[in-house]
Amino acid sequence: MSAKEQAQFTIQSLLARGLGATEVARRTGLARASEVWGGDEPLDRPAWYLWLLTSPGAYKLELADAETISSGGWRARYTIRYYPARTEPAFERFSAEERAAVQGGLLDATGTPGIDVASKIPGNLFVVGSLEWASDPDGKAIVIGLSALDRLVAREDGGATIRDVPGWRLGASLFTTIAGLHAQIHRHAVRRILLTRQQGLELVLSGSEFGWRDTDDTVQAEAALVFGIPEDPFAVGDSLLDSMREPGAEVAADERFEGKCKHPSALEADPRIALPVSHAWFGGEAIAEDRIACAC
Repeated sequence: MSAKEQAQFTIQSLLARGLGATEVARRTGLARASEVWGGDEPLDRPAWYLWLLTSPGAYKLELADAETISSGGWRARYTIRYYPARTEPAFERFSAEERAAVQGGLLDATGTPGIDVASKIPGNLFVVGSLEWASDPDGKAIVIGLSALDRLVAREDGGATIRDVPGWRLGASLFTTIAGLHAQIHRHAVRRILLTRQQGLELVLSGSEFGWRDTDDTVQAEAALVFGIPEDPFAVGDSLLDSMREPGAEVAADERFEGKCKHPSALEADPRIALPVSHAWFGGEAIAEDRIACAC
């Protein structure tokens, strides 16, 4: 299969198998999922809607790009969008244009874009982060990553805030579920968690155009989970991770696990980008001994 086919099949299979196993869905927080089908305009990229047990709104995960890497494995990036529910606190932090889409009938009863009006929602709306996936050719190592700003801020040139969305928190919820599905379905325990950060950005409206500028008011963060086989838990995975890391990023936390169930409940070195550590990341039911799907 091509890298794009691998990237599509990976997510499609996880969702189908996760929903087919009630206990796995519960452990990972997956309530429902649906492939995004063509509506008023044909789709050119695979995408899925997801609903989580812990989130009142709905997510869209869309394949942005995929490529074969030098080792012979593949790498893909997926865009994460979040459609907030009107009743949740985060709703007011989205832009007026995004709130109008929610309130103006462009979302259907499921909280996702209506099939006959989806093309009316600009592609830059509701984005909260991106998910990355990389695999070595033999499947000995998988890296699942999240990239997001702690706050997605957009301002008018005069300083007035247009949008101030908690990108990291919203993206981390979906990231946690997807990584948990992989661990549970493939009985693949996480061996390393790396959390990095660097100076953030914000969007500034100048005239009719938005542009990015550096700011100390936000932080750009990346989380990476390395899944490796017990016989070779680090070497292959570390090499794969090194090929994905942002140059110059500061390490906020770096945790390794060598078969002992002593992982933290969260990585909180930087409160702005705190990352809850899910028990579901540490293996599947066949090797779990503590009834919480934690087999590390």
